[in-house]
Amino acid sequence: MRDKLSVIVNGAIYENFRQVEIKKSIENLSSSYSFKITQPDIFNFIPGNTIKILIANQPIITGYLESVSIDGSDTSFDILINGRDKTADLIDSSAVFTSSEFTNLSYLQFAQKLTTNFKINIISKTEKANTKFSKITLQQGTVFEELEREARRIGVFLYSDINGDLVIDEIGNSINQTRLVCPGNILKFNSDVDISSRFSEYTIKGQQTSANDDSLTADQQVSVRAKCKDQNIERYRPFVLIASGAINTAQAKARIEWEAAVRAARSQTLSIQLDGWTDSGANLWQINQLIAVDIAPIRFRKYMLIKSISFTYDEITGQTTDLELVHPDSYLLEPVIKKQDLEDSILLK
Repeated sequence: MRDKLSVIVNGAIYENFRQVEIKKSIENLSSSYSFKITQPDIFNFIPGNTIKILIANQPIITGYLESVSIDGSDTSFDILINGRDKTADLIDSSAVFTSSEFTNLSYLQFAQKLTTNFKINIISKTEKANTKFSKITLQQGTVFEELEREARRIGVFLYSDINGDLVIDEIGNSINQTRLVCPGNILKFNSDVDISSRFSEYTIKGQQTSANDDSLTADQQVSVRAKCKDQNIERYRPFVLIASGAINTAQAKARIEWEAAVRAARSQTLSIQLDGWTDSGANLWQINQLIAVDIAPIRFRKYMLIKSISFTYDEITGQTTDLELVHPDSYLLEPVIKKQDLEDSILLK
C-alpha cells in the first residue's frame, strides 16, 4: 500500500489486507470499517475488542470490533472484520436516567450528562454549543436520538473524531484548500441532477394568533400566507405547505424560502473518485469541508460540501477515495418558531 494502513487490536499490529473500506458521513454519527485480512492470529479478533486504525500513521478510527466472519482451511484463513467507532454505543443505547427532565443547562452540558457513562469526550467547535435551554425533556429514545433532536434546534450537527469522541460543529465550518479538477486529479465522477422534488412556486398557509391566549375565535385569528418562486423551474408546478402551528408573516416567509432553497440544493449530488487517501496537503480527507470543484466536461464549477467519504483498497484497483459532494444549502437550518417571536408579532387592535 502507498499509504500504510495499520490496525491495532489488543496491542497487536496488522498491516496486510486484501480489502479495506472505511466510511465517514455527515449523516451517520459513527464511522465504520470493514477489512479482509489474510492469515493473522485469529484469536485476537474477538467481537468486543478495542481497535485503532491508522492511515499513513494518522489515526482515523478508534472503536470496537463488532463482527467477525472466518473462511478457512487447515492451511489458510480469510477473516472479514467489521465495526464502528466508540460513538456507536450512543446510536444503539437507550438514554437511561432517573429523571427525564433537565433544566437550566447548555447544549454542551446536556451532551456531557448523556455521555458520562460511555467514556466519550465532548469536543465543541462552535459557540452554539453553549446555547442555554430552560428545560429539555427526554423522549425515551437512544442517546443519539435525544442529542440530535436538540442539536437541530440550535443548528449544530454531531460527528465522531479520530478518537471516537463526539464533536459538536456547524455545517461547512472549514475549507479544504485542495481543488478537485477534471481533467486533473479526478479519476472519475458522477453528476446526478433530479428536479422531481422541486416546484415553480411555493406557498405556505397558516394562522397568526396570540401565544398567550388559546381561546381566540377564528374571526380573531389572522390568516398568514407567504410565497416564493424557483426561477429555474419553468413549468407550472405549485407546492402548498400548511404550517403546523401559529406563525407570523416573517416566519412564514423564512420557512417557505428555506423549503425552496433546500429542495433546490438537494436536487444535485456529485460523486468523485480520487487516487490515494490524502488531499494535496497530505492530510486524510475529512467530512464537512467546503471544497472547490471544476469539471470542465460538464461545465461544473462551484464550491461543494463533502458529505461522505469512503476510503477503499483492493488488490486490483489499489487505494482510492470516493467523495460524495452536495450543495452547502442542503443542510440549511430550518427556521424554528419560538413562543416569544409569536408574542412580539401580534398586532394590537
